[in-house]
Amino acid sequence: MKRCVILLALALTTGSPSMAQELPKPTPAGEKSLQDLVERCVTACGLKRTEDAKTHASTLAPGDGAKLKDAVEQARSTLNPPMFDALITQCREAKGDHESALVALLRVSGEVADNGRAGAFATWFEALRRGKADESIALLEDAARRFQLCEDRVWQAACYHRIGNVLYGSGAFAKALETFQKALEIRRAVLGDRHPDIAASYNNIAIVYQAQGEHARTLEMFIKALEINRAVLGDRHPDVATSYRIDNTDDLRAWVLELAGQIRVARAAVAQPIPVSPAKGQCRPCGMRGHCGQARI
Repeated sequence: MKRCVILLALALTTGSPSMAQELPKPTPAGEKSLQDLVERCVTACGLKRTEDAKTHASTLAPGDGAKLKDAVEQARSTLNPPMFDALITQCREAKGDHESALVALLRVSGEVADNGRAGAFATWFEALRRGKADESIALLEDAARRFQLCEDRVWQAACYHRIGNVLYGSGAFAKALETFQKALEIRRAVLGDRHPDIAASYNNIAIVYQAQGEHARTLEMFIKALEINRAVLGDRHPDVATSYRIDNTDDLRAWVLELAGQIRVARAAVAQPIPVSPAKGQCRPCGMRGHCGQARI
């Protein structure tokens, strides 16, 4: 009965696919190495720096590609893992030409340092910038391959998760479901069954099922996401609230009302006395004789 109440409470508001994967955390040492690298690239005209006349904030823009590679090769001492983590983080936060310049720097730096993970992230960021679904998917598939080659299966799964988002947004629900399930399979193999990324995968699978009208499966997947988030994050975390969210469509409301009707019929059936007509002398004392309408002796 408690489970039935939860199922009905889930049919409330809207939800859309989420991305739970976190980026590397920058360190002060990494940010200093990145600053040194950028200055060398700007000096060599591999990158361009412009300043806003009003805010005086400086931004970067792509420069000469050949000069950028030469500058990076001359600055090999700065190409350490903390610098790459800082650069990856800044690529995520940047916009416009500034982002283009940083992604170009990330790709060239990865090539010079033979850092496959940097190249994978550069491809990932390029995919996020593409407006066309087919171009974005092609780049994300390439990024997934690159992450697999450098044995970063967590981000390989993140690529498939993002591909599922793109397919979902394009209305290709069957392909989106297949891709989300692929991401889930990798995540379970790497992270186990109790991790926020596992909950995010269940959440997105549920949303696809909902779009397909598979309401029973929708609720099953949302409950799995909810149980994981509650166990890992606690009841007051925002992702736990997200796990309660389902599109309140006419189709879903009709299904919930039909389910409620089935529950009422089942309750009524249970409440009816079961007809028992034992032969005289076969009824044995059970302690309920005073309340039994079937007692014969």
